[in-house]
Amino acid sequence: MKKYAQASLSFYSCLKLVPYSQFVTTIYPAFIAPLFDEHTLLPKGELKREIEKLSAQIWFRRLNHCFSGFKRSSHSNAYLYGIWNNKRIVLYDTLLAKYKANEKASKDEKGEK
Repeated sequence: MKKYAQASLSFYSCLKLVPYSQFVTTIYPAFIAPLFDEHTLLPKGELKREIEKLSAQIWFRRLNHCFSGFKRSSHSNAYLYGIWNNKRIVLYDTLLAKYKANEKASKDEKGEK
């Protein structure tokens, strides 16, 4: 009886956790994350074009967001998030600042304007 109860507990736990995790994964980027942090669309430019090219290759919806994380940390970060039609590519603004600085430095080395 004890083995049966343990097996059924695992089964029913999974039945409840899978829909819950899908629900949270769908709701978090649209409603919960914007409550705590400011999300803006990624500005147009070379970086956005490159990200869109890569995301088209992996069938990832092209919702590129910039996340204001400088208030809490100076670390650069990015993440992919979501399932089905609610997928997002999120870049921290600290990452964008470092990218722009590196891009400018590489252009200066090449002698471009």
